[in-house]
Amino acid sequence: MINRAWLVLWLLGVVLVTSRAEAEAPLPGGITRVTPPRPLPDFRIIDSEGRELGPKELAGRIVVLNLWATWCGPCVHEMPSLERLQTALGSEKLAVIAVSLDREGRRAVERFRASTGLKVLKSYYDPRGRTGEVLGASGLPLTLILNTQGEEIARATGSLDWSSPEVLAYLRGLIDTGNGRPQPRAPPR
Repeated sequence: MINRAWLVLWLLGVVLVTSRAEAEAPLPGGITRVTPPRPLPDFRIIDSEGRELGPKELAGRIVVLNLWATWCGPCVHEMPSLERLQTALGSEKLAVIAVSLDREGRRAVERFRASTGLKVLKSYYDPRGRTGEVLGASGLPLTLILNTQGEEIARATGSLDWSSPEVLAYLRGLIDTGNGRPQPRAPPR
């Protein structure tokens, strides 16, 4: 009986240590963890069909919420990798939402899309730029990663290769857990 109790305690320790290590595991370069997950303040963006969306409409899947502008060099550099990310992982479980803060709104983004050949990413707009203010953007691009509850769990400031193997593996892990929080592993049998 004592041996069984020690085995159970040991296994519990392994699970706790593994869970803590996963929670503290380094993120891909350029991405920083937000701990604890932070609810989003209210904001409104407009999709390509003219509908307004806010934090409540984004909940339910992992979201890569990118703030950018056509006049921002690092943003322009980053857009093809966001398109590749959408192609690789975009689904009902993960959405890439690239919100243009251009004052010209749709017109500026459509010209940009035509000149760069972007076809997969959907267009979202905030010509007033309030989303950037509300989300604490000190510069562009700014990307927030949201869990399925619509909480911010990570962010990246500056240009990043969103289609790199490390970033794709990190996002696949979030999709697998569904909430952006590491789940305890079952003990080995």
